[in-house]
Amino acid sequence: MSTSPYSIDLRDRVIKFIKSGNTQSSAALLFSLNLSTVNRWYLRYRREGNYLPKRRPGAKSKINEKRLAEYVRANPDAKLKDLSKEFGISIWGIYYWLKKLGFSYKKKPSPIWKQVKKNESCTKKQ
Repeated sequence: MSTSPYSIDLRDRVIKFIKSGNTQSSAALLFSLNLSTVNRWYLRYRREGNYLPKRRPGAKSKINEKRLAEYVRANPDAKLKDLSKEFGISIWGIYYWLKKLGFSYKKKPSPIWKQVKKNESCTKKQ
């Protein structure tokens, strides 16, 4: 089930259809919408003069993105655990924000002896 609002283009066509003399129920049938949706859009249009979707505010972020980015640049070797304590959110929250800001976790290269063992094991099998 989609929770995004209907497009403004669709709302515009529905309202124009009703204003041209058609009923709200015929508009609902024609545009395959629920009658209560069409009623709400038209009622809002008559009361407020618009039929735009209402803003749906989300939760405010607990973290200051600029401060996090500056902190990570100043402390490139900081662990997620340390960052989570510093900013007061979970480790997964820090991971989410770092990924959103474009930071990525780069593994250190394997030690030479591990690479040699891998190569030796490949040559022994052949």
